[in-house]
Amino acid sequence: MNDSAHSNSFSKIQVQSLLWPNWPETLAANLAKTRTLSGDLVLVPFCDSATPIDELYRAGCKVLVSGQDHLSHLMAEAKLTTLDPETIVDTFNRLGNSLKGGQPLRQYIENLYQTTCPHCQATLSADYFVWRRDLADPQQKQVNCTSCNFSGLSDITQADLRRLDQVETRGIHYHFLLGRTISPHSSPDTALQTRIEALHELYTPRALYAIAEIIMKIEVVISDKPIQRVFKAILLNCLLSASNLFGPASSAQLPRYLRPPTRFLEHNFWQLFETAVATWQPPNYDIRITPRLTDFLQHRRNSIHFFSDEAIHLRRYLNDESVTLLLTAPPSQNPIVWALSTLWAGWLLGLKGAEPGYALLKQKWPDWTWYQDNLIKTLRALRPTMKPEARWVFILFPEHRLHPPAVVLAALRSRFEVDVWRITSTHHQLTLILPSAETPSRIPPHTLQATIQTEIRDTINSFLRRQGQPESAHPLIWAAWQSLLYSGLLDQALISLPNKQLLTWLDKQIQQTLVDFGF
Repeated sequence: MNDSAHSNSFSKIQVQSLLWPNWPETLAANLAKTRTLSGDLVLVPFCDSATPIDELYRAGCKVLVSGQDHLSHLMAEAKLTTLDPETIVDTFNRLGNSLKGGQPLRQYIENLYQTTCPHCQATLSADYFVWRRDLADPQQKQVNCTSCNFSGLSDITQADLRRLDQVETRGIHYHFLLGRTISPHSSPDTALQTRIEALHELYTPRALYAIAEIIMKIEVVISDKPIQRVFKAILLNCLLSASNLFGPASSAQLPRYLRPPTRFLEHNFWQLFETAVATWQPPNYDIRITPRLTDFLQHRRNSIHFFSDEAIHLRRYLNDESVTLLLTAPPSQNPIVWALSTLWAGWLLGLKGAEPGYALLKQKWPDWTWYQDNLIKTLRALRPTMKPEARWVFILFPEHRLHPPAVVLAALRSRFEVDVWRITSTHHQLTLILPSAETPSRIPPHTLQATIQTEIRDTINSFLRRQGQPESAHPLIWAAWQSLLYSGLLDQALISLPNKQLLTWLDKQIQQTLVDFGF
C-alpha cells in the first residue's frame, strides 16, 4: 500500500474502535430478554461501549451506567444522544464559520497546512506531512490538487518550512492543553509533570495548535451542553490519528510503545475532524437520558443515567436486592490506553477528567494483585444490591493469558460463584451468581497441589485426544483453567493456599505442564 492509500484508510480509524473493543452485538439484548422484565434495574459498571446500554434500554430496562473513566463515559453518552443529522451539520458549520484571526476557523486551521502543488504551483492544503523521527522538520507532503489533478507525495519546500516556523512551539496553545492536564498550582510531582509533558511530545506543535483552537471554539460556540459533549466525543475520535504514533507502513492498531516510528505522519487536523463529523452516527430514535439519579431511581419507565463517580460508590444510592442484571467489561490493562486516556481526558474535560488517571500513570504493569484487589472492591461493594436470582455477566477481551483467570479468582474471593465460563473466538463471557453451595473445607496444601497438577495433565491429555494439536497453546491454557474452576479446585485453592500468589502459582503449574507436553 502506498503512503497516500494508507492515509486515506487510516484517517477513518477512530479512537473508539482502538481503545474500546467492539461489544458482541445482541449479547445484551439476549440477556435482557431472558433475565429481565420491563422496568428492571440493570447496572453497567465500567462502561466502555454504547452498544450494551442501547440494547438494554430498547429492551425496556432502566440502565444505570458507571464509566470506567471519564473518556468512556463521554463517548458512550455522546453515542446515545439523539441529534438530527442536520443539527450536527449546522453545528459543525457554525464552528467552521466562527472567526479566528479575522478568518473562518476552518480556513484558519487549513492554512496551517497550506502548501503549493509541485506540478502547477496552485495553493492548497496538504493532506498530511511525512516526518523523520531523527530530524526536526517534515520531509515530504501529500497533496491532492483540484487544479491539475496531481495526487501524490512531493518534497517539502523552504516555503513549507517557513510556514511551519510560524507555529508556536511552546506558546499559549501548548500551555492551554498542558494546564488542562496538570495544574501548575497543584502540589509538585516532578515525575508526573515530566510524564505528562512527554505525552504532549507525541504531537507536533501544529497539531497541538489546531487541537487547542478547536477545543476552545467548541466550548465558546456551542452553549448546549449535550451537543458540546457530542462534539468533544467527535473530536476525541481524531486524537489518535493526529498523533505522531503512526507511519506510512503502520497498521490500524494501537501502538505497542508511546514512541513515534522512524517515519511518522502528521495529518491535516481539520480534515480529520471533518471526516469524524461526517461519519458520526447518532441514534435515529429518541433515547431518554435522565440527568438526576434520584429521578432515575424513582420512575419505573426505561431510562438511562450516567453516574459520574466510580462504580464502587453506587452502593450508597441503591437498595439491597434491587438489581436484576449487571453487565461489565473490566477496565483495560494496557498502560498505553491509560496514558493516552489521561492526556485526552484532560484536553477535553479539564483537570477533573485527567486527575483520576494520575495513579495509573505511576502504576507498574503487570501487577495482577493490584488489578484483582481493585476489582474485588467493586464486586464486594455491589454484591448486596443483587437480587437472589440476579446475574453479573463479564465480557473480557483478553490482552494477556492471565486476564480471564484473574477475574475468575477475584470473583471467587468476593464470594461469587462462576456459573458459566464461555469462550469464543473474540471474547470470554463469565456469568457470576450468588453462591448456593457451602464453602469447601480446607485440605493440606501438598495434597491439593498434587491434585491440581494431576487435573491439569488430565485436562490437556483429554483435549489433545479429542481435538488434536491446536495452533497455539491458548486453547489448552483456557481448558486447564476451566477444568480447575468446574472441578471446584479453584475454590479449594483459595481456602488452602496463599491468595496473593495463587494466580501466578497456578499459571506456573499450567505452563510447566505445557512444556512437558512439548509446547
